[in-house]
Amino acid sequence: FNAPDGQFFVGESGTELLFRMVRTAVMAAPEGGVVLGSSVEHPASRSAAKHWAKATNRPYISVLHNQETGAVEAANYAAHVTPDTRVATILHTSPVTGMGMDVA
Repeated sequence: FNAPDGQFFVGESGTELLFRMVRTAVMAAPEGGVVLGSSVEHPASRSAAKHWAKATNRPYISVLHNQETGAVEAANYAAHVTPDTRVATILHTSPVTGMGMDVA
C-alpha cells in the first residue's frame, strides 16, 4: 500500500467498513447518552447507528431534514446535539442525489 506510517484498514465493501466504523465509535463511547443520525443518511450508516444504539441500550435520535430544501442543515442538528450525544452520523453528500448537506 506504500504507506510509510500510520494506519489503514481493509474490508469487503464500503458498507461493511462503514458499519465497522460506527460500531467502533459507539462501543468506545462513554456509557449512556444517545446516538444521533438524520432522516437523510446512507443506509449503511443509519442501520449501523440504529443497531449499535440498541445493542448498547442507547436511544437513536433521527434529526429531521428541512421539508423545503430536502437537506439536513446545521440548525437541524444543533437542536439535538447535547452533552449526552455520544456519536453523531452526518451525511455530507447523498450518494443517491448528489445533494450536499451544509452542516458547518
